Amino acid sequence: MTNILKIMVGKLLRACMQFRGLKNSILLVIISVFFINCEGVPIEYLENDEILSFEIKDLETGEALTEALGDGENQIQLIANISEKADPKYRTITFETSGGQFISNGGKSIDKKVDVSGQSSVILEVPLSKDRIYLSAKIKNEAYNIINEKFIDLLEFENIIKLEILGSSGNELTQEVVADGSSIITLRAIVEVDMDEFQNVTFKKSKGEFLGVDSNQSIKPIDQDGIAEIQFEVPIESGRVYFSAEIGNNDNQYIVEQFVDLQKAFPNELLIESNSTSITKSNPIDLTVYTLRDNGKASDGIVVNFKAYQTFEDDTLSIGRFTNRANATTSNGVVSGVKFYIDTNDYNPDLDIVIEAYSEGSGQAEVSDSVKIDIIE
Repeated sequence: MTNILKIMVGKLLRACMQFRGLKNSILLVIISVFFINCEGVPIEYLENDEILSFEIKDLETGEALTEALGDGENQIQLIANISEKADPKYRTITFETSGGQFISNGGKSIDKKVDVSGQSSVILEVPLSKDRIYLSAKIKNEAYNIINEKFIDLLEFENIIKLEILGSSGNELTQEVVADGSSIITLRAIVEVDMDEFQNVTFKKSKGEFLGVDSNQSIKPIDQDGIAEIQFEVPIESGRVYFSAEIGNNDNQYIVEQFVDLQKAFPNELLIESNSTSITKSNPIDLTVYTLRDNGKASDGIVVNFKAYQTFEDDTLSIGRFTNRANATTSNGVVSGVKFYIDTNDYNPDLDIVIEAYSEGSGQAEVSDSVKIDIIE
């Protein structure tokens, strides 16, 4: 009876070939549906899933998967089984993936023979991605293919790279960072995926200087622990400084950002100087104030105030006038451009004039300095 069925199928196929326009694809469908067992089992109607089953499983737990963490390291198992009802000559399965790579050959396609039970499996390392990847297993034959296809959704891996702001020695910051032009902080980038394509980290900043780098960015190698570091010298301009750390390329780029708020570095001491030790009605004096700190410089924009007075017995009287006092703020640790005049006629020509500069100091304590000026009539 088996021989008769074989003859009937053969005649059917030859008849189909005589119709113009019929293509091999029609024959493939017919063949994929009918199988003739050489031992005399009647022809059976089989779906592709019955001929070739295909599963995606967690490598550790063996649970079926429909999604996986797309961290570039996660490994999943693809398992295919060829039905015992299939012709014994179909013993090779081709596994294919749209993303990631098969561990055994590093490619996106691999042929594997089934074992005595008809099973074959491969391990896939998923890509660093949040996109869906498509997977397939197929039985190869010269005339047709039986394919079973699936997909798996990759979950975004949020901590691909992180950026930490630390002290000069790589220690945790325990106090505010002041814009003194000399303090050092450390930027530490930690790459949390183990991928060969990530060899370097590109650090960028909005202001200030990377130590030893005359550029707004610097490239540092990643060590065996996935860490890259660079040191940053703070500017004397207070406010927020933005940093970024980047890995990868335009096709596969990951960026993490951080910032630090630089507080004003107030002076520990002031030093006032005048261009002359005497003054007349027609000739004002120029004043310069230097802000001094134990470490670094005072930040730009520190307001310095001025006052002028004479003291007679127990009375202190304000005299004279200043110009450009509204713009009396530090620039690179110095206040300049302030002038003092006595054309107001509110002074005593027999007394010295005291000109005092004062400002908020470190720790909010006021700091000041003064200079005495003689009056020449």
